[in-house]
Amino acid sequence: MGVECIVWRAPTVSGWDDPTPYGDLSTPHPRIMWLAERTWGVSPSDIRAIERVKRQYAYRIDDREYDAVVDCFTADARFDTPEGERFEGRGELREFAAGIEEAFDETAHVLTNPVIDVEGDAATGRWYLTLHYAVDGETGTEQAAYRDEYRRVDGEWLIAHTEVVGGIEH
Repeated sequence: MGVECIVWRAPTVSGWDDPTPYGDLSTPHPRIMWLAERTWGVSPSDIRAIERVKRQYAYRIDDREYDAVVDCFTADARFDTPEGERFEGRGELREFAAGIEEAFDETAHVLTNPVIDVEGDAATGRWYLTLHYAVDGETGTEQAAYRDEYRRVDGEWLIAHTEVVGGIEH
């Protein structure tokens, strides 16, 4: 049995973006996408869609777009904080998101190290969060992790449950 691999981009002598004899390698060839789905049972486009909805959540909460924040979640979504609070449904999620404005003058959610597993129309994900914030002219940084559940609804990946685990010992 041969080893299959996915090539997303290939370096050249003069840099990453130069044309190669194989054409533009900045996005996977449809055949490679098909091979990945067949081999691992998951489409790379599903992974990208899940990453995108999580990043949209982060940008929207930092930009104070609270109505848009809740669009990242399923109608019955749950959000658990490190302090043990739970917010359920889009109405409570919007109130929670708006409460961030009261607690912080500014925020920047930096998401890294996603690990996403997809099974059919459900998925789980883990992310590291570094939260940079400003309050009354003072700045600070907190670290935590997100443990997420996602669900595909009408062809769109949405966050169904988020648990924020505080500290770095998660």
